Amino acid sequence: MEAGQEDLLLVNLTGRLGEVSAANQWQPQNTSLSIRASSSSSQALAGTMGYRLPELGPLFAQAEIHSEKKKLSIDGAQLRLGEKDNPVVKARGYINDLHAMKGVKLDAQLQLDGHRFAAFADLDKLPDLGAVTGQLSISDSDGALGIDSLHVETGQPELLSMRVDASFDNFKDPSTLLLNSNLTARDLQLIGAILDHKWAAIGPVQFNAEIKRTGKGNELNSTLTAGETEIEIKLKELFEATPVRIIGTITARKMLFWELLEKDSAGEKKKPSSKEPVFSREPIAFDWLEKVDMDIAIKVESFAQEQFLADSAQFRVVLHSGLLSISPARFAYPKGTLDIDLQLDVRDHPRLTFKAFGDHIDPRRALDMQAYKKELEAEMNMDMSFSTSGATPHELASNSQGIIYITMQNGLVPAPLIDLVFWDVAGWAWKKATDKRYYDITCGVADYSIEQGVISTKAFILDAEHITITGGGTIDLGEEKIEYVLLPKRKSLIIKKASPVKIHGPLNDPEVEALSWKSAAITAGKVGGIVFAPFVFIPLTAADYLGGKVKSNDGESACLEYQKTHKEGTTQGSGQKAHPATSSGQAAQGKNK
Repeated sequence: MEAGQEDLLLVNLTGRLGEVSAANQWQPQNTSLSIRASSSSSQALAGTMGYRLPELGPLFAQAEIHSEKKKLSIDGAQLRLGEKDNPVVKARGYINDLHAMKGVKLDAQLQLDGHRFAAFADLDKLPDLGAVTGQLSISDSDGALGIDSLHVETGQPELLSMRVDASFDNFKDPSTLLLNSNLTARDLQLIGAILDHKWAAIGPVQFNAEIKRTGKGNELNSTLTAGETEIEIKLKELFEATPVRIIGTITARKMLFWELLEKDSAGEKKKPSSKEPVFSREPIAFDWLEKVDMDIAIKVESFAQEQFLADSAQFRVVLHSGLLSISPARFAYPKGTLDIDLQLDVRDHPRLTFKAFGDHIDPRRALDMQAYKKELEAEMNMDMSFSTSGATPHELASNSQGIIYITMQNGLVPAPLIDLVFWDVAGWAWKKATDKRYYDITCGVADYSIEQGVISTKAFILDAEHITITGGGTIDLGEEKIEYVLLPKRKSLIIKKASPVKIHGPLNDPEVEALSWKSAAITAGKVGGIVFAPFVFIPLTAADYLGGKVKSNDGESACLEYQKTHKEGTTQGSGQKAHPATSSGQAAQGKNK
């Protein structure tokens, strides 16, 4: 029998299949088969299976299958990838008892030249990285099937040098895994290119990892340095219990993780399809949380300045029988702290709770503002509480409930937030807007409540030198719809035009349109009826807002006033929180009268 095609994969099977029956557990009897497989292009073959490889040459494989004394065996198995006289990979082996996987022997060699190694990089063209050589031996010579030895080595010291030695005596016993490896590289950009990621050119890089036997389990000691960043990992009691248990510490200094994320996200983004839901209906694979237990203390002694949002951080990750806890988690700032508590329980019906409370957080470091050298007296406060349950992302979104309250003074807002929504749509003209990545804001507040997946606006205010923006509306995560109105109020002649903006429709493809103030008045009533105008907080329409019926004293700020009344509402009386709009609204009505 012959099947396939030569330029992809051609398989030839000759011989005798023999007898197949349930009595022999469907193992062929009296069988003698010869199998040959070949491909003229390993690159084309990989492409049909959804993988991308540089052209490594033709592929050839053969094996003989026999049955004898009720045992099925594979003899003379060979595999060759590359040219016959200079293969990239060649392997030989046999299996005496295929059903029981006994009498196994496999030896393989790797010889990859530096140009082909460099060709594995998709995003960047790399120079010759030096040849990669390797040897692998798998057998059950000691009674258990495992890796007798593994050795991989490459050498181009000025660019990339790697050495790996490992063994895994018994595939069924993870504690038999032993590893000793080290890697040096010019920088993270080079490593990222091989892995098809855009990473920053931070280096040099040195990585060492050792897994050794200690008592009944294993111990992993690993260090990574990249430029000034240092990470040290010490894990113990590996594979000592069932399920697998991991205990240890991770310590980092001058951490630059934020930089990695930002560089990696600089590539092209796939535009979401308007036909695809925002939240998948497919169940989340939570089962892995029940297959491993861990207790790891993570300490970041310092972050690379201007690269992350805090001076230091420490948190504890505990996972036991499907209950994940990240608590306490604390980020420390020069003037304040951010405390986070996360609990994920997947033992019966998945349930997630999340809390975050931050006081005097420095938002300047949360943004990449290398061009902004001036010190900003920026301050951000945060109070969040969130809970939900469900087996799919859509269920988690639909069942969510909680509160979100964030304030910021003397900070910055990313330019795309304004440019994308307002520049083209409403014709706003900010001074030097085209060359600014961030806009200064005097004060900002975002106050939201979440009930059964519906996010409702209590207040959204951005107060800048020349304009104040307020907003109201709802975001329905379950129905995946948004209904929102943003209302601007000019504070100087620098802003030539400022029209209301309506955002509505499906979350994956909402419509954004400029509104007349008359239309905005009607729309605002439909999405909640409360527009938080500068300086006072009362139920009013957009027409009232534009017409100047609401007056203010010079220097007052809607945002600062809201924060003040919100704080008063949380501390009055018996300590119960008062709705900020209610308490401030009563005061405002008296003033308006």
